Amino acid sequence: MIEIHDMEQRYQQRVVLRVASLRVPKTGRTIVMGRSGSGKSTLLHALAGILRPTSGSIAIEGTLLQTLSGAALDRFRGRNIGIVLQRLHLIRALSVRDNLRLAQHLAGLAPDEARIEQVLAGLGLAQRLEAKPHELSYGQQQRVAIARAVINRPKLILADEPTSNLDDDNCAEAIKLLFDQARDCGAALVVATHDSRIRPLFDQELVLEACA
Repeated sequence: MIEIHDMEQRYQQRVVLRVASLRVPKTGRTIVMGRSGSGKSTLLHALAGILRPTSGSIAIEGTLLQTLSGAALDRFRGRNIGIVLQRLHLIRALSVRDNLRLAQHLAGLAPDEARIEQVLAGLGLAQRLEAKPHELSYGQQQRVAIARAVINRPKLILADEPTSNLDDDNCAEAIKLLFDQARDCGAALVVATHDSRIRPLFDQELVLEACA
């Protein structure tokens, strides 16, 4: 379960995000809506522990993120939080397999080849294990990014604009992949987007407004 209380994020003296309260149950699906500049990506970065809130608290399965720092925060993130960013950030020099091995290594986990092969097979990438990212289509790269996000069986999956610039068919496929992987991991899913096509598919909605 994920809980936010009285969270505020400032850059210098300017408030860029306020969330009074948010509770995402285990396996819950939450969509975060809002115009550009409303703080959607900032919220995901805070949930991932990449940004530390100026005030308030974020807890994941009872662990307050603000109590962790350095290597402890990196390990917690690697083992409990999966992130699919708008820019996929795959390592171009590494194969698909090695991109996933790296995610396991950064979480302080032993290599698990069976898990890598299982996840990639489930995403239709069983034949692309040794391919480099630039050898894949955008849709395949997106699936590798999803595989990397779920490889360590996270408790929370975050996705930033996962359907941006996709046509209706590819939008439906992308969101189904996220739902399926969240279900298989028993994870909560939080998606930040301005894409109203997927709005009805979620259990709850948080609408962010730009702070004055």
